Amino acid sequence: MPKLKKVKTISELSYLCNNGKLKEQYTKLAAVSAQNLGGRSTASISENIQWLSTNAMETSEDGVVDEINFCLDLVQ
Repeated sequence: MPKLKKVKTISELSYLCNNGKLKEQYTKLAAVSAQNLGGRSTASISENIQWLSTNAMETSEDGVVDEINFCLDLVQ
């Protein structure tokens, strides 16, 4: 299975969750990342992306993207 690549923005993650051959893995990445930042385990993909975006507005997008990329190993 191909490895997931690091993302640069939350928008890029959102796009990858909805497009391409690895969308299921990126969707899982979004869910794990959102949960690590306090999101619900039963959230939909759009709710996970919204949670990540909300966290980015409250802190910084760079910090949230770092968390997303940190979680790569958890989903591969």
